[in-house]
Amino acid sequence: MSETSINTLNSRYCAIETGIERFLKLLYFCGALCALPMTALVAGGALSRYILGIPITGGPEMTSLLLLLMIMLGEAYCQLGKGNPGIGAIVDMLPSRRQSMLDVFNYSICFIICIALAKGTFDHGLYILGRGAFLSVLRIPLAPFYFIMCFGWAATALASFFVIMREITKVVKK
Repeated sequence: MSETSINTLNSRYCAIETGIERFLKLLYFCGALCALPMTALVAGGALSRYILGIPITGGPEMTSLLLLLMIMLGEAYCQLGKGNPGIGAIVDMLPSRRQSMLDVFNYSICFIICIALAKGTFDHGLYILGRGAFLSVLRIPLAPFYFIMCFGWAATALASFFVIMREITKVVKK
């Protein structure tokens, strides 16, 4: 391959990664928006229960669904930004090339696990869809939330893939 074609491939890859990062940032923002109604629901439920003596019907169910949305829509952007917990005290003592190699290993495991979780939640979502399962109080169908979980796991796997590619580039350059 000529250097021109390598530069073209590199610029296309960077454009794709930038587009994916913007999309994941949008998902992250949508997930963060779920925190507002969830907080209002929890606070309103507590006030309603202790002041009026009347709980909000379906409050715990709605809170758990909003929490699911918040986590599944926000985790991929967190993964792309390497905002996940790590053991920096040990890893930071290693040379930078070994740190990158360890990151490739860790994110590869994460990639495989996220793909398996995406497939599992998709299959279970199809099963739930076939059964027609609903929440007990609010009667909201459960299947769409399983598909949102599947989408969140797939987006996290995609973010892991881009982190792996970035770390491999660091290993090769050093």
